[in-house]
Amino acid sequence: MRLTEAEGLRAFDEYRVLRLVARGAEFEVYQATAGTGQPVALKIARRRSAAALVHLRREKEIAELLSL
Repeated sequence: MRLTEAEGLRAFDEYRVLRLVARGAEFEVYQATAGTGQPVALKIARRRSAAALVHLRREKEIAELLSL
């Protein structure tokens, strides 16, 4: 997965990035839309690390539990 910029359109895989919402020491959060047009938030690790991956996986698990 890579954040790219072409002709003013920013994309991350199948997501269209609209704007940066927040930037912390470890992560950046973007407002985006999915390929289906559904609004989403993308949280991207600023540096690749095992700790960042564990953190994101745990957040994904929690989000899935909350959406039941």
